Amino acid sequence: MDEIYQCISKGDIPQLIALAEDLELRNSLVLSSPMDGPAGAVPSGNEPSLYSVLQLAHLIQNDLPAARLVAKRTPRDQQTPEFAAVTTVASHLWNRDLPSVYSAMASTQWSSILEVLVLRLRNAVQERTFALIANSYESISAVDAAALLGLGAPAEAMELAAKSGWDVDQAGGWLRPPGAKGDLRQHQGLANGKSLSAQGPGLEDVGSLAKMIVHLESF
Repeated sequence: MDEIYQCISKGDIPQLIALAEDLELRNSLVLSSPMDGPAGAVPSGNEPSLYSVLQLAHLIQNDLPAARLVAKRTPRDQQTPEFAAVTTVASHLWNRDLPSVYSAMASTQWSSILEVLVLRLRNAVQERTFALIANSYESISAVDAAALLGLGAPAEAMELAAKSGWDVDQAGGWLRPPGAKGDLRQHQGLANGKSLSAQGPGLEDVGSLAKMIVHLESF
C-alpha cells in the first residue's frame, strides 16, 4: 500500500486508481489460490480498506458508475464502517443530493489516509458545482449557493463569488456570474417555473437545484 499512499499524498488520482485496481486484482488472485491464505486481505485497524480508497478515487474523477461497481464487488471482510460511510457519500452523489453529500462527509470521523481523499472530493464537488452554477444561472441567492456548495453560511458564498469576479449584492444576498445579464435580483426559476426567495429554499427546492446542476453536467 506504500505506493498507493504516495499517490494520495501527491494527489495523482489516475495513478492511484491504476495502482489500486492492480492491487485489487493481485489480492483476488491470492484469495482464489488454494495454496495461499488471505494474508493482508483484511485491513488493520489503522489501514483503510483498499475499496474505500478506490471508490473515493473514482468519485474524485466524477466517475460515479465506476465507484458504484467498486461498492458492488467489495468483499464482506472489506466492508468496514468507514467503507460504509464512503458508500453513503457515493449514494448521495448518485442521487444528486448535494447538501447530503457535504453532510455525510462532515459527519464522519475519517482515518488520516481517507481524510485526504475526502477533502479532495469535497473540493472537486464544490469546484464542479460552482462552475456549473456560473454556466447555468443569471443570478442565484447566496443562501441557495451556500447549500449547493456545502458552505456554512451565505456570507461564505458571497465571499467566494466576489473572489471569483462575480457581482455581489451584499444587501439583498444575490450573486451574478461574470457576463450574466439582467437584474441582479432576478433569480432564474426552477424547472417548474417556481423561483426561490431571498429567504432561502426548502429542502425540496435545494434538491431540485442540485438535480438541475448535476443534470447539466451530463451534457
